[in-house]
Amino acid sequence: MLVQPQEIRDYTTIQSVIDRTDAQLTIDILQAESKLFEATGRTSNDVIFSPLPENIRIFLIKWSEYYGANSDFANAGQYKSESFDDYEYDKFDSAKVTIPDVNSLIKQYILEEDVSGKQIIFKMRVV
Repeated sequence: MLVQPQEIRDYTTIQSVIDRTDAQLTIDILQAESKLFEATGRTSNDVIFSPLPENIRIFLIKWSEYYGANSDFANAGQYKSESFDDYEYDKFDSAKVTIPDVNSLIKQYILEEDVSGKQIIFKMRVV
């Protein structure tokens, strides 16, 4: 793993993330790493990850926090249900963490696909 569970706990202020076990945070980190590898087109053994650049570390921490805060188990018991006469509603008791907007942190590490030499063919027919 590129970051450790304690780094997530040190960063976050969300109690449900702080309370997650190392095993749960490890899964959150692996999901964040998968997001990183998908977005950049790189693999875990790429030389850019050794040593880990600070902006990639921040990307991983923020996505790990997001996955931890929005997990079903982290949010268990935080829903309220109220009813008035014939009206009922359910609501989430605390604000949900939004998707982190940190893609600019990894922009310079995204591999560009080489499209030179590829041929595009359009097939048309009379209607």
